[in-house]
This record gives sequence, C-alpha cells and structure tokens, in this order.
Amino acid sequence: GSGRTGGRRRVGPAPPFSHKAMMPAGFDATSRSVFVSYSSSDRWLVELLVEALKQDGWSVWRDREVDVGQEFDRQIDAALAEADCVVVVWSRDAITSKWVRSEALAGFERERLVPVALDSSLSIPVPFNRLHTASLEGWTGDLRHPGLAELARGMRAVAEREGRADEQAPARDPESEVRLAVLPFDDMGIGESTHL
Repeated sequence: GSGRTGGRRRVGPAPPFSHKAMMPAGFDATSRSVFVSYSSSDRWLVELLVEALKQDGWSVWRDREVDVGQEFDRQIDAALAEADCVVVVWSRDAITSKWVRSEALAGFERERLVPVALDSSLSIPVPFNRLHTASLEGWTGDLRHPGLAELARGMRAVAEREGRADEQAPARDPESEVRLAVLPFDDMGIGESTHL
C-alpha cells in the first residue's frame, strides 16, 4: 500500500517526548507554570498537549485542577495570576465560550497570552486577533507538528520576559504600601440630611 488512508498520510505513534522536542536548548521550564484555557469539547486533544507540556517540565494548570467543593472562579483567578504564561486553545467552540474568552482576556491584559488555534479558518475574537497565533491545525498528538515548536517559542518568550520582569521588580515594603478602602454608602440620598 501507499500508506495513505482517506487522502491523509497515516502516522505511526509519536516518538517518546524529549525535552528538545518543544523547548529550545538552554531553556529550563521546570520552574515555569502555564495555565491552559480551552473548550471542554476539545479536552481529548488538550490532554495530549498538557502531557507534552508536563513532560517538558512545565507545571500545568487547567480546569480539571479545581478542588472539589471549591469555587471555580476563585481557583481560576488564582491560577491565572500565578501563571508565567496563559495558553488559550482556540477552536470553534472556544471562541464562543465565555469562560475561555474571560481567561484569555486575563492573560492578554497581563501580557502572558500565548494563543494557539486548532483551525486556521477561525475568526479569533477581538482583541486576541492582534496576537500572532500558532497553528495546530490537523494535530493529532504528533510531537513533530511544526505548530508545537511555534507554540513552545511563544511560551518561552513570554516566560523569559515574565522572569526578567520579576528579577527587575524592586522589592516592595508592605508597610510603605498605600492602602485604600472604598465603601459604598447606599443610604445617602440626595437632599437628605445624613450624618456620618
């Protein structure tokens, strides 16, 4: 046979993952964390990506990490704040998901967003369409897919930029920080005599 099935080349199992498969030489991901945002309809493919990232040394957080009995939004907010980079996996379902868009916005606003698309014909929503997006179109888990290397370069750049920012940030003295409390006074009507 020609090794073709239905017009697509049949690919055997991917070789064992190696550190050099995704991350360029000289980059140590072992102290780096990544938040992965995706649509649940893409979970099977995202699980393959998560395993590749973990084997490469990344600490990976995704919605499956929420502790039983805990509030989703609080744990998600904490994980987003701690992540060195936020990978959003865009798909037809992800672009319409309020959760994915919200998580992507958090990464975008912190300049930690690293987007990847499973379909190159997607119309990625504003403002995320301003960022170059790696393509994993047609990916089925093969670690030799060129989109993985592109994703890895983006993750490395964001994590290194984040690491430099942490190193350059001056140490803060919590005692000298300005604190402000804003309290609503709903009972203060206009024209009423009100005493504080």
